[in-house]
Order: sequence, then C-alpha cells, then structure tokens
Amino acid sequence: MSNPFESISTRLDNQEAILLQILKVVNNENESIKDYSKAQFAKLIDKSQSWVDNERRAGRLNFFKRGGTVRIPATELKKYQA
Repeated sequence: MSNPFESISTRLDNQEAILLQILKVVNNENESIKDYSKAQFAKLIDKSQSWVDNERRAGRLNFFKRGGTVRIPATELKKYQA
C-alpha cells in the first residue's frame, strides 16, 4: 500500500496547478475589459472632467454606464493620447 500522504500531496499539487491556470485566465480577461472613470480618463489625457463630459455629450467619446457611473473604455484612450 502506498503512503496516503504522498497521494494527498499529489492531489493538492494538481489542484494548485489548476487554480493557477484559472487565475491566469481571469487576470487576462480583467486586463482586456479595462475601463476608466471620467476623473481617471481626464487625468490620463491631461484634460478636465468637464472637457471629457463635453466630448461625451458631443458623441466623440464612447462611454457606458455601470451602476449610474460613467465609464470610458480603454480603447478610447488611444484616440486622445498625444
């Protein structure tokens, strides 16, 4: 009969490897879904929040609302960075 502790250790190692793979996938998905608040976006492009609001209202800046808060996708950052 084999040592039960070796069997347990092997199973735990396998589970740890699986969890690490899951974490990598989740982290990659989170990075690709990045978005900014108005304040964060304004600071990144060195503009005011009111300027960001004006661009948004004029339809030149894509945005969405999450829980009543305006969020700006990271893809918009490329359009406004100098």
